[in-house]
Amino acid sequence: MEGMSNRAYLGILNYGIDLAKSLRGALTAAAFIGPAGAITGGISRYIFWRANGLGDGKLGGIGAILTLVGFLMQLLSPLVSVLDIPVR
Repeated sequence: MEGMSNRAYLGILNYGIDLAKSLRGALTAAAFIGPAGAITGGISRYIFWRANGLGDGKLGGIGAILTLVGFLMQLLSPLVSVLDIPVR
């Protein structure tokens, strides 16, 4: 590079290497995120289609069961701590 010091040239070279690393990381992330988005998008459309066909009572029952399961999962850790249950 004409008219440029070695230090400036090395700075540009390092920037190019860093840029290549970040582009590789972005492409790797896109390679995993893209298919994952396609799969979850397909599943969510199917779930939405199934939920539209359910009656209000069934949908309410499923919601109540999911709420209880979530509550029990959050209760598990403090309960193990309070009852002094050994965990491997």
